[in-house]
Amino acid sequence: MKNTTYILILILLIVASCKKEEQNKCMNGGYTVFDDCICPEGYRGTECETELRSYFYGMYRGTIYWSPPDKDTTTLVLEPHPNNDPRFLQIFRLVGNDKIYLTDVGATSPSQLRVAYPYGNSDSLIIVGSVSGIENTLYFNMYRKTAQGSNIVIYSFSGARL
Repeated sequence: MKNTTYILILILLIVASCKKEEQNKCMNGGYTVFDDCICPEGYRGTECETELRSYFYGMYRGTIYWSPPDKDTTTLVLEPHPNNDPRFLQIFRLVGNDKIYLTDVGATSPSQLRVAYPYGNSDSLIIVGSVSGIENTLYFNMYRKTAQGSNIVIYSFSGARL
């Protein structure tokens, strides 16, 4: 009987000392591994609470360089993509009160843009972009790949957040 009592006490101590499994604290489809959130593509943060594209939202005033060599002072607007996919956003150029669509882009980090799915052929169009000083300045180049494999700049933009 004494042995049974000791075994029961030992079992109770082991069960009491086991840590109850925590609920998943991660948002937006993230999951927990060793108390850290592993975020799905398009999100970041300690609990996957931030959309990467949100780092780019806003209006930027700067210079756009067109090919052939023309330049113009303009304002670009970066907005969420209408399909509500957290990875993508759209770039528009403000002309008066009108927004002229330029392209769709994806955000791969808080400081990097990449091509999304512009013009139906992602192999022929390349966007290389960055935000410097996180959220304050925007710089990107858009290239078109030629049949020979070289890149031709379609336009470049460099500007500051308004």
